[in-house]
Amino acid sequence: MIHNCPLFWVVDPILYITHGQSPIMVTVAVLPGDGIGPEVVDETVKVLNAVTDQIDYITLPVGLESIKKYGKALRDETMEICKSCDAILFGAAGEGESHPEDSLGRLRHELDLYANLRPVIFFSEKLCRVKDVKACDILMVRELSSGIYFTKREQSRNTAYDLMEYTRKEIERVAHAAFKEAEKRRNHVTSVDKENVLACSKLWRETVSNVAASYSVGLSHMLVDTCAMKLLVSPEEFDVILTGNLFGDILSDEASLLSGSIGLLPSASYNYEKGYALFEPVHGSAPDLKRGEANPIGAILSGALMLEYFTLPKEKEKIYKAVQSVLQKGYHTGDMRGTPETLVTTQEMGTLIKKLIN
Repeated sequence: MIHNCPLFWVVDPILYITHGQSPIMVTVAVLPGDGIGPEVVDETVKVLNAVTDQIDYITLPVGLESIKKYGKALRDETMEICKSCDAILFGAAGEGESHPEDSLGRLRHELDLYANLRPVIFFSEKLCRVKDVKACDILMVRELSSGIYFTKREQSRNTAYDLMEYTRKEIERVAHAAFKEAEKRRNHVTSVDKENVLACSKLWRETVSNVAASYSVGLSHMLVDTCAMKLLVSPEEFDVILTGNLFGDILSDEASLLSGSIGLLPSASYNYEKGYALFEPVHGSAPDLKRGEANPIGAILSGALMLEYFTLPKEKEKIYKAVQSVLQKGYHTGDMRGTPETLVTTQEMGTLIKKLIN
């Protein structure tokens, strides 16, 4: 069920059961946002409705739409509703006078969504844009709510600076998230920093090493420049990559070459202690794209990650398998490799995935 939220809307009590049991009903705040965001979110909800009727959607204006209606990219009322919902499904931010830091950035910072998980999914050699790569399975764990994007900055006519700062606590909590994810996978964490130059990277390396002692998980440290090279030369060496906000932003976008397009990559951002979760595609708003040209798969797979968060793993797998099947048949949007005969629109891609689920 989808609602458009008026100003006076009040969130009902949460009605779901967790801890291994399937949800009875969950409430998701849907923030379509800017550019291609509304299109890809529409397809995501369409696909999610094909696997479950246990989600109640509350659609809220954010970004340019919110600026036009209310004068702000993200209203305080919208933020409060997001805090009261069980999860947030976000489209994209950035178009005209709508700046990402005013909506998505504020959500990440105020909800303290410190752990950003970005699976790098290898679909096929045909789609992969890196030569001689046969397979890879990487999970990027990026610290998201601190670091250089959220500290002091200043610019004058001839000088500018941005402060990169981390506390031991901020590093510890995202490191715990990475090691716990590695325990579910192949038991290895590669911590990426610039320890040979940066003071905050020295603290990063020391803190991650201390956290590692609590886990039976392998740990290696790697400089960010080496990691950037190895991602494209030998990606099969990586299991979980743990890194800071700036490095994670760059490396995860680079890793999209392994999947075939940034439009294919999902992400999930968490504050485990406060119970906040936000799901969004890795790609930006791409306002230059015409209607029907966007790739909805990153958003759809983000929705699938949300189902896993809601303890609906079977429903998540249905979506993953349908996406894999569609891609194996050669269907693609314009950002992916493929033939003119199998080129489809945003809406056609969503429909193909939904049909395979059904």
